[in-house]
Order: sequence, then C-alpha cells, then structure tokens
Amino acid sequence: MNERRAWRAAVGWVLGLLVVTVVTGLVAGVALAQEPVELTVMTWMYQSNSPQWVEMKEAFEKEHPHIRLTLISGGREEQADKLLLMATGGSAVDVVWTDAAMTNEYVLNGLLEDLGPYYEASGVAMEEYVPAGFDEHTYGGKLYAFPSTMGTYFFYYNKDIFDRRGVAYPTADWDREEFLDIVRRLRDPVAGIYAVDNRNWVTTFLPWLWAHGGDWFTPDRHRSLLDSDIAIEVQQFLADLIHVYDVHIPYPDDTDYFSAGQLAMLHSSTWDLQGTELDPPKWTFRWSVVPPPRGPVGQFTVVQTNGWAIPKMSQHKDEAWTFIRWFNGPEGQRILARHAEFPAHLPTAQAESFLHLDDETRHSIFAAVMMGRPFPVNPAWQDSLAIAWELQGEALAGTKDVRVALTQAAEQINARIADLERHIDW
Repeated sequence: MNERRAWRAAVGWVLGLLVVTVVTGLVAGVALAQEPVELTVMTWMYQSNSPQWVEMKEAFEKEHPHIRLTLISGGREEQADKLLLMATGGSAVDVVWTDAAMTNEYVLNGLLEDLGPYYEASGVAMEEYVPAGFDEHTYGGKLYAFPSTMGTYFFYYNKDIFDRRGVAYPTADWDREEFLDIVRRLRDPVAGIYAVDNRNWVTTFLPWLWAHGGDWFTPDRHRSLLDSDIAIEVQQFLADLIHVYDVHIPYPDDTDYFSAGQLAMLHSSTWDLQGTELDPPKWTFRWSVVPPPRGPVGQFTVVQTNGWAIPKMSQHKDEAWTFIRWFNGPEGQRILARHAEFPAHLPTAQAESFLHLDDETRHSIFAAVMMGRPFPVNPAWQDSLAIAWELQGEALAGTKDVRVALTQAAEQINARIADLERHIDW
C-alpha cells in the first residue's frame, strides 16, 4: 500500500512537473512571439507628420502592440537609389512603397521578395481589389507588390464654360468625332479659353491608342509598337489638336489653365480630386468627369496603382506582411478614404470614396475604373517611358515629324529590349 502511494506521488510529481514545463513553455512562446519588432517602412507617399500616416501608425500599433513602425520618407526619384545603398550597406528596410515603374526597377535589381506565398497563406480575396494592380506588379509569374491605392484617368470638364459656349456636356459613350466637334466649339481665343489639355503622358496616350486597336508593345512585350500605323495616326491626331485645330494648350506649357477657369477639359487622374472635398473647394466652378472617347475597338482608360512590397533584405518579413495586409484591409483602406485617397480595395472605395460628389460624377469615376487596363509592363517599361516622353514631346511641340519621332522611339526602345534580353528571360 505504501509502495502504491509512493508510486502515485511520484507520478503526480512528474505530471505536475510536465504541466509546469508545458505552461512555462507556452508562456515563453507567447512572450517570444510578442517580442517587440521595429519595422522600417520606406515611402515617398507619406511624411512622418502626414495626417494619413499619423492615423495609420496609431491604429496599426494599437492593434499590433509588439510592432513599431519607423518611417523613412523622401522623393520618389531618390527612393530607388536610397534602397540600393541601404541594401549594399547592410541596412534593412522591411516594407517599401512602389508603383509599376518602381517595381520594374526593383525587380531588375533583384531587390523584392515574391509575395505569392504570403497571398496563398493568408487567403486574400484578390477579386476584391482592382485587377490592374496585380497585373502591373507581376514579372515572370511572380507577384511583387500588393496594391494599396489606385488612380484612373478621365476628362474633367468645366460645366460653366460648356454653358457659356452653348455646348452640350459630353456623354459617357462619346467617340473621337464627337470629341473633336465639341472641342472645336469650346475654343474661345478672344476670351483666352482653351478647349482641352491631353498632356504628354503615357496614361493619357494609351486610352486613345487602345481604343483604336493599338498597344505599346507586341502581345509578348518583346517589341515596341510605337512605330505602328495606328500609333502614328493617334499621335498625329493629338498633335493636330495643337497645330491644326488650335483647340489644345500649347506644348510645352505647364500653366494650370483648368484651375484658372481657362480650360474646358483636362485629361487627368483621380489625384486631382484631392481638394474638391474642402470648404471652399479648390475649384469654384461647376465640373464633372467623363471617360475618354471610345474608338473602333472599345473604350478604355488606365488604372495604375501604388502599393507595398517587401525587400529581400527585410529581417522581419512576416511582420512586414502583417503590416501590408492590415494597411490593405478594411480598416487601413477606410483611413485612406477618409483622407481623400482612392483605396484599391473596391468594396471600401465604392462605399466610402468621394462621398462629397454627386451620384453621377461618382458613377463616372467607378465606370472608368472598371474599363481600366493596367500598364503593359516588361523589364524595359521604365526606359520606354523616358524614351517615348522625349520624342512624343518633340512631335507635340511641332519640332519633329510624328512618324519620324515615333519610329525613332520604337528603335530606341527595341534596342533597350534587345540589350535586356541578353540578361533576362521574360
């Protein structure tokens, strides 16, 4: 009997020790899991005192008290150099803000982590985000960024100028012929009123090009199509708006004619909506928006995104993903909407963005989003933009024949592609 009691006591002591060990291990594990982590976040989008960032940081750290955010901010053009220098010097950046062109540069330099496994593990409902955002950050089948904000392009128009000129407002399904008729009737040289500013941007050229069946690259994105007859005809039309029809502002001219009430229509992005929610708003005239004109093969606009990526140098990749997932989740996206940014999460954007605008204008904005296409990115994308901007600018300025300008642009872009093909497969 005594032996049995002794045996039971011994077993009880061992079991007790095991319980204490397990509990101690669990507590230690929890403590280890919650060990403070400092995430270094690099972005040109926010400053440490930006209202959006202040609110984001406070809300995120409250929900994840073991993670602290340290912001490194600066100019967009300097960010890539800064990231490269920090990578070379061994200083870690955990999260970096990017866009299609910057993702292109980072991927070429081997700086970014493939986010595919993170998406799969976390079960992100990718269909709830603007599709273009994923397309323009994908290289070689790997996805390198998670879109956080988006922008789309359309024509802003000044209703007061239309009314004074007795011109009906453009309709959502207008075509190029209707566009030309409208701008010719809007131009008022005596009053100093220009009809349109299409700008020399890829984002305001592609909608015209796509609508007429053209594209920036061939389908495999290994050759430029800027020397195609379609691209040359579209570029000639845009140049003629300046030099033949005299309805477009001169090129180059950076004057903000639209804000001054001297421009009837401006081809621009949703970023110009910022300030319209203020009291008083930044524009004192009545205005609305309309998608770019349709062409023979359809009606399109550009949707471009900014978002977060994880550098390979990060020492805290799981925590970095936690931050990105939160920022792009409902709470983070609602904060963006409150600060007049355009969330890439479509349910949040549709429920909370641009609520100060009338229903018709909001409908036009989201219609443009849904007809939007992503940038046709490839490893030569950013170089192609710089080459085309310069030569298309010469065509718009009237200092170079359109066909010559676009042929030269295509030749230079193709030379860059050929150079990259020797080193990169895509």
